[in-house]
Amino acid sequence: MGERIVRFLLPVVGVGFLLLVWTVLSVNVQDLPSPLKTWEESKVYILQPLEKRGEMDQGIVRLASYSLIRVAKGFLLGVLIATPLGFILGLSKVFNAFTAGAVSTSPVTLLIAPPQIDVVISAA
Repeated sequence: MGERIVRFLLPVVGVGFLLLVWTVLSVNVQDLPSPLKTWEESKVYILQPLEKRGEMDQGIVRLASYSLIRVAKGFLLGVLIATPLGFILGLSKVFNAFTAGAVSTSPVTLLIAPPQIDVVISAA
């Protein structure tokens, strides 16, 4: 029972200490808003996470979903372009001849091999 109380109180005391330090700093630093002022300004975004109040005034979950969708589209576009291009360049005899001197040892081999073998491979 005592361990459960400690597990609950320790984070509460930590957050309380953080809020106390933040409040003291906000009194002394002119550009730092207090925790209460920050909550008043941002509570609409937290309490209404999917609300769309205007083009530039939207909830935090909606904005995060827009960002994740944009990242997924970019990744998908990169995969759709880079995968076929990689296969084409890998099968191309002209490209392989052009890069044969630059790629003499597989990068995976250099990652797996011990440092002593790297020295021998580099000297060759």
